[in-house]
Formats: sequence, C-alpha cells, structure tokens
Amino acid sequence: MGVALVRAESWRSVEASGESMRKLLATGEGTFLRVLSVLLFTVVLLRTAWLSDDAYITFRTIVNFADGYGLTWNAAERVQAYSHPLWLLLLSAAYFHTKEIYLTSILLSAGISLLAVCLLTFGISRAHPSAILGVTILTFSKAFMDYSTSGLENPLTHLTLVLFCWVFLCGEYGGKWVLLLSLIAGLGTLNRMDTLLLFLPGLAYALSRSRLPKGLLLAALGFLPFAVWEIFSLLYYGFPFPNTAYAKLCTGLEQWELVGQGFRYLLDSLNSDPLTLLVIATGLAVPCFAREWRASCVAAGAGLYLVYVVSIGGDFMSGRFLSAPLLAGTILLTRLPSGFRKAMRLPAFAAVLLLGLGSPHPSFLTSADYGNDYKLQVESVLKKGVSDERAFYYQVTGLLREDPDTPLPSPRQVWVAEAMRVREEGPRVVVRNSVGLFAFTAGPGVHVVDELGLGDPLLARLPPAWRPHWRIGHFFRVVPEGYVGTLTSGQNQLADRRLAEYYDKLSLITRGRLMDPKRLATIVEMNLGRYDSLIDTERYRYPGMLRKDLSEVLAHADAAPPQDRNADLVLPSTGIEISLGDLCHASILELTLDTHHDYQVVTVAEGRESSKQALWGIPGLKGEFVVRRAVVPVRAAKRGFDKLRILPGEGSGDSRLAWIRLLE
Repeated sequence: MGVALVRAESWRSVEASGESMRKLLATGEGTFLRVLSVLLFTVVLLRTAWLSDDAYITFRTIVNFADGYGLTWNAAERVQAYSHPLWLLLLSAAYFHTKEIYLTSILLSAGISLLAVCLLTFGISRAHPSAILGVTILTFSKAFMDYSTSGLENPLTHLTLVLFCWVFLCGEYGGKWVLLLSLIAGLGTLNRMDTLLLFLPGLAYALSRSRLPKGLLLAALGFLPFAVWEIFSLLYYGFPFPNTAYAKLCTGLEQWELVGQGFRYLLDSLNSDPLTLLVIATGLAVPCFAREWRASCVAAGAGLYLVYVVSIGGDFMSGRFLSAPLLAGTILLTRLPSGFRKAMRLPAFAAVLLLGLGSPHPSFLTSADYGNDYKLQVESVLKKGVSDERAFYYQVTGLLREDPDTPLPSPRQVWVAEAMRVREEGPRVVVRNSVGLFAFTAGPGVHVVDELGLGDPLLARLPPAWRPHWRIGHFFRVVPEGYVGTLTSGQNQLADRRLAEYYDKLSLITRGRLMDPKRLATIVEMNLGRYDSLIDTERYRYPGMLRKDLSEVLAHADAAPPQDRNADLVLPSTGIEISLGDLCHASILELTLDTHHDYQVVTVAEGRESSKQALWGIPGLKGEFVVRRAVVPVRAAKRGFDKLRILPGEGSGDSRLAWIRLLE
C-alpha cells in the first residue's frame, strides 16, 4: 500500500513537471514568434522607407533653424509652415548632430515606429497570438507602413497613441495615472493638434474617475508643454495655429462637398488597402460588445477622429489620416478577453493574410521598382483627388529605389532640377505650387511664394480661388498684383490699397521686432479679426469672373425658353455674376444652360452669399441647351437678393448660359 502511494505521488510529480515544461516551451516559442514578427515588420519597414514632398517643407525650416535663420520657411519672415512642432523639434535635434536630413529622417522615423510596435507587442498585448496578430496587421496595412516613414509626424503620433493606450488600459486609477495620461496626450497634441480627438474620451473618463479640482489641475499640468508652445507660437509667429491650418481648412467649400470628399477618401482606402478599414471597423466595434469601458473610450477617440477626417474632406495622401485609427483598432484587438481571442484567432489571421496580400499594391511584397507604373494611376487620382504618394515619390526619395547611386534629392526630378537652376541664376522671388523639394533645394536665398498658401502668410489668409475642379489640400490662391514686386523690393507695391494696408499689419507681425509693443498690439488685433474687412473676399475668391447687368443677359419674361440659340454667353471657369439692380424675391430661377456641365447657382444679398443650389448636367441629351430650375430657399427668397452667381462645375467643353428667367 505504501509503495503504491509513493508511486502515485511520484507519477503526479512527473505529470506536474511535464506540464510546467510544456508551458515553459510554449512561452519560449510564443516569445520567439513575437520577436520574429517584429523582425519581419522591420524588414518591410526598411523596404518601404521613403520621404514625401511635404516632408521637405518641414526640412527647409529645420535647415534654416540650424543655419541661424530661426524657425522660418522663407528666411525673411516668421511663418509656421509645418503642423507638427514636436516632430520638428525632435528632428531638428537629430539634424544638429548629423547635418544630414535624408537618412536622419528615415532612421529616426523607423526607430520610433519600431519602438511603438515593440510596446504594442511586448507591453499591451494580452497573449502571444494576439501580439503576433497585431504586428501582422500593421505589417500588411499599406496605410501604416507607408506613413511609418515618409518624413511626416505619423510615427510620433503612433508612439504617443501606444503609450497613452498602454497607460490608460493597464494603469491603476489615481492622480499619477491622470497626470501621466495628460502629459502623453499633451505631447501628442503638441505633435499635431487634431490628434487631441484621439485622446479626448480617455481623458474625460480618467477625469471622471478622479476628484475634479485635483484632476483638472493635474490635467492642466500635463498639458503644460503644449501651453508653453502656444505662448511661444503666439509671440514668435503671431498666431496660435500653424499657417498650414489657415491655408488648408479655409476652403470656401460647402460642408456637404467636404463630407462627400471625405467618404471618397475612405472609398479609396477600401479599394487600395481594404485591410485598414476592416481592422478599424472591427477594432472599434468589438470593445462595445465585450463591455470593456476603458477599451470603449479608446474606440470612441478613434471614431471621433474619423468623423473629423471625413468632415474636412480627408486628405490627398491615400491612407495618411487612417494610420492612427488603424493602430487604435489593432491595439483593441490585441486586448480582447480570452473568449473573444480564441473564437477570432484563426478567422482573423486568415482575413489579414487574404486582404493584405490581395490588395493592389501590398507593402509586404514591395520592391525597388515601386512606383514605376504610377502613370497608370493618374486618371484615378484626377477623379478622386487622392493619390498613392509613396508610389509617386518612391523613385525619387525611396530608400531602396532602382537607382540608389543618384544623389538625393535627385536632380532627375524636374522640381529639383529647376530649383538648382534658380538657386544659381535667379530670380530671387519665385511663385510655385509644389514647394517641398523645390524650396528645400533652392535654399534660403530664394523666396518662394507658395500659391497654396502653406508657407505664405498673406496667401493663406486670402480665400481660395474658385475652381470647378478642386483637389483636397490643394486650394490655390490668386497672387495679388504687385505682391512679387513687394517681396523683391521690400517696398509695398500691392495694387489693392486695402490689401496693402492689411499686408503692412501682417508683415509687422512676421518681420518686425519680436517684442515691439506695436507688433504685440497688432498680433492681438489680427487674431481678433479686426483687419479681416480689409480683404476683398469676392475679388480673390472669383478672379476673372464675368460681371454683367441683368439687362444684358435677361430675355423677355414672356418669351418661350430657347432650346437652341447662338446668342449665348461663354462663361469663364469662375462663372458669371449678374447684378439684378433692385432687391429680388424670386423663389424659382429658370436657367437655360449647356447640357454637359454641372452648375452651382448662388444668390447674394448685400455682398454675402445667402443660398446655393446645385444643378446637374445631362450628358448625351439631344440639343445644346436644357432649361434647369433652381428653387431658392424660402428664407433667402423672403429676405431678397441683389446678385446672382452661376458657377460652372464638372463637365466638358465650354460652359454656356443662353437665357435666364426669375419667377416669384
């Protein structure tokens, strides 16, 4: 009996030892697979490494800073031509030591991206399979891989988001928790202001779990670095927001137009990188079903950010604004409860591999010839306004491009070649609309007037010129008469005297002595909008618009609408403005227009647009003209209007107006 007990005890001991050994082996194997997945991510990261043209806008400021010109884009004026202060300062610190921007930017971006992935893999993930799934998602996501380098701020956004989620999801309630979350969120906001939306629900939850007076004080303390930058920005640049914000967000478009473009941005991602949107949707939905409230806050932040992205029309860079929501979705998938993890493990891996490898241009399979077939995509780019920026620039700035012996920036690139000529031969002031590589290569001796307003303080504050075909992020401004002469001579030569007065105020801010009391007073007045009335919005919004009196274009009210006539007006791209004389209360506008253009019909009351209606073209309709009706909203008709604008949109050939009738 005793011998049997001893044997039984020995057998249980052996079984326990075997189970411990199996667990140890499983743990070791899981860790090995995690490391292997991170190494695979690193290989793909380096194979896809590149720099965007917009990154060189920031690089010009960094080089000027290092050369003693201050944080300027054009050396003569203080303008914040970048939207990521923290990224600029970090990259500047690295550049001060290396004196080389290309590899410095790529290696710094790659290092930060790798750190973010390691924190996700070895810190946030709850289990080995979840961690490996997370890294696999990021490796196969084109949006994430494309903008893990590029020279833009995305890697630093990714790192701050991972750090925030790590502390938020794994930390314990308390004052230190709130302070650390606020500090990370503050640094993320300093890196790029609009990413505050990613952190906002989590911060609100953290504050709700703390004593409010103390919690608010700790949150304010965490945002202190951001507050210090804002004070510096206001004193140094004269404005609290980057110049790029004034240039890109003041579009002159209706909100429905921006939202429509925002959905086209998502559709482009769905077509070119379906994995990214699938992970975002799944990652943001699952925490709600799992009833994990902290995870739901992270999902809410990503959702809030997505709503913002759609509301501003997305971006022209395919996937750029989706990399952070994708990372949030990936983090949430790696934090699922065990029941969800086991049920979703195999389907999730299969979906990731299928969608990742099945996308049109999978990052996992990228090679040195990436972008050589980009011309085939141009028609799609023109239609959607969204482009694969890495494909466009990879053969110019890619780390593993086909011709690695060519110096960077490559003189074979037409903008670079032109900039090298201008740097040597002049002129000293040039007007351009693609300003990254060009301005960087031209150097501080060339003043570049950016038609898009990103680096120009005056043009950024002028309304974008009306264009029937517009592209998000590319809103052209009219260069005012005499502006180039003003910049060349240093004397105000602007023909528009009211704009000349505005420019005097603006140049005092951007070029005057920093602590000049008159400059400080002008900063306050400028930011309060005291000088906005000096800008003739209509003059610069609709340059070249045809302006006619009603008598010149109006047929007799009792005449039959002509379906085909030769006496029609050919409209310029900025349309026609018809002065009605007396105040008109018409509720219906009948317009005989060509069949192959879309139009917008705008009523104007006392210089302000009071309503806007869209009229759609009917391509293929027999006859040259068709009568279209626009119904004026009741409020606008009741108030009355004294001018009518007819603005051509999408279409082919000349846009033409043959007849008009106003019906009350």
